[in-house]
Amino acid sequence: MVTLARTEKDTPKRIKMTYQEYLKLPPESKKVEWVKGEGIVYIPPLTRHQEISLFLN
Repeated sequence: MVTLARTEKDTPKRIKMTYQEYLKLPPESKKVEWVKGEGIVYIPPLTRHQEISLFLN
């Protein structure tokens, strides 16, 4: 069994911002979700994760 190690830098980043600032983000920016006054920037899946997902489809 292979385990994939994740580091602290791989966790979603939280940035304090207003909803107006969130709305001004360009659509092509990273995946960002606005929750209770914070922009949460999500990381893309690992390459290994994508390979497994493609294999399972």
